[in-house]
Amino acid sequence: MVDTAGEIAKGLIPPRGGTSAQRFRYDLTVSCVLLGVTLMSGIHIAWACGYLSFIGLTGFANAADLKLSQQAIVSIQSSQLLRDIREDQTKLCQAEQARNGLALGSWQNLLAQAQDQYYRITGRTAPTMTCDELLIPPQ
Repeated sequence: MVDTAGEIAKGLIPPRGGTSAQRFRYDLTVSCVLLGVTLMSGIHIAWACGYLSFIGLTGFANAADLKLSQQAIVSIQSSQLLRDIREDQTKLCQAEQARNGLALGSWQNLLAQAQDQYYRITGRTAPTMTCDELLIPPQ
């Protein structure tokens, strides 16, 4: 194997001078190596894209798998954002009750950012609750 690889490597070095038979052998060797590399790259790309599924090579990433992964990520992000929105709404209501203007402005900005992000991810407006629904008086 090492001898063969060495011979191939030597064959890639162009002959100096030499006969036409040596030049032909050199041209043939370079052409075969380039053809082999191109063929292997093409097979690899076809395999990765799933074009070889008829022989059992399904590809590295199917579009259906990617879509499921994307949906799972959106679901996790939207549920986290809903929690953040509810938390921000609660803090906003508490700031309104305490008449804390500085905190009120801060929580309004945070709430607006979270609602914008929720809309960008899901395409829907986030459900909101009133302060009466959020702030349950202690019993």
